[in-house]
Amino acid sequence: MQAAEDEQQAAQRQAEQAKTEAEQAQTAAKDAGRLQTAADRLAAEAAAAAQQAQAETTAAQQQERAATAAASRAGQLATTARQCLRQAEVQAWASRRQAQDADQRATAADAQAQQALQLRDEVAVATELERQSSQILRQAEARPEAALVAALRAGRRLQTIADPSSLADLPTAGPIYTLQTLLDRGMVTGRAIGSHDQFIITAEDGTAKIWDWQGREQASLQHQAPARGVVLSADGQRLITYSEDNTARVWTWQGQELGTIEHPAAVRGAVLNDDPNNPIVFTYAADGSISFWPIQDLDQLLARGCTYLAAYLRARPELNQVGSEAERQPLCPAIAAPTSRRSDPGPR
Repeated sequence: MQAAEDEQQAAQRQAEQAKTEAEQAQTAAKDAGRLQTAADRLAAEAAAAAQQAQAETTAAQQQERAATAAASRAGQLATTARQCLRQAEVQAWASRRQAQDADQRATAADAQAQQALQLRDEVAVATELERQSSQILRQAEARPEAALVAALRAGRRLQTIADPSSLADLPTAGPIYTLQTLLDRGMVTGRAIGSHDQFIITAEDGTAKIWDWQGREQASLQHQAPARGVVLSADGQRLITYSEDNTARVWTWQGQELGTIEHPAAVRGAVLNDDPNNPIVFTYAADGSISFWPIQDLDQLLARGCTYLAAYLRARPELNQVGSEAERQPLCPAIAAPTSRRSDPGPR
């Protein structure tokens, strides 16, 4: 009996222990459930945090890419701006250069226009002087002094439009020819441009011609009959051709005729002296006649004409004037007008 009770008590103890363990297991299960719930919550929070972090990372990457793109765009804009600035500077420089070129062209055009007007005026004056020279020569026999005064006026006017020291560059030789004709019976000459080192002259076939060293004809020096020869001045600036037409002619190297020396017979030769300060042409003809003619420039001819007309102009001072009313100048400055004297009334 005792053993049965002991077994029963042992069984009760085991049952109580099992109950206690069951309760503990339930408690542990509850705690495990709570822990699982907490773990699930933490896992969800971690997942949400991970998603947020991923989203923030993605946003940061996007912002970084946007910033990089913005920086690249800014660099491109800066490069474009520098290029535009350089282009603007180049265009500004080109505009300034074009403006300067335009100003220079305008200045050159004005200068050319002035030169054209001056040339037109010179041509008009030269044409008028040439016409006057012909009229003066036609009237010389009837009124020699008046013709010489007119020739002096024409010479003075020629001085106003050209440099008289270079006769070959004058727009007309008419006034010079007229002065020389009236003073020296028809010879006028002067210096020509060019030199004998640049050209040659021949008179082999009866016609005098000027050639360059390449054999190209530059000018033909015409006579009314065959030319028989040619001579040069000592400085090589003047040519004299002589011909069967009873004349010797003075030329420049450009073929411009400066004057004619007439003889009663065919001219057989001509010589120019070597004195540059007092050049003289000597010619001789088939009839044995010999002539010599001083070569003078425009200033010398004007001085000779004034000397010749000194008494004539003193008696007629109104003729010793040249130029417009506002720019009146003496035709021959060395000739003074006679001074007027008051009559003495005497004692009263």
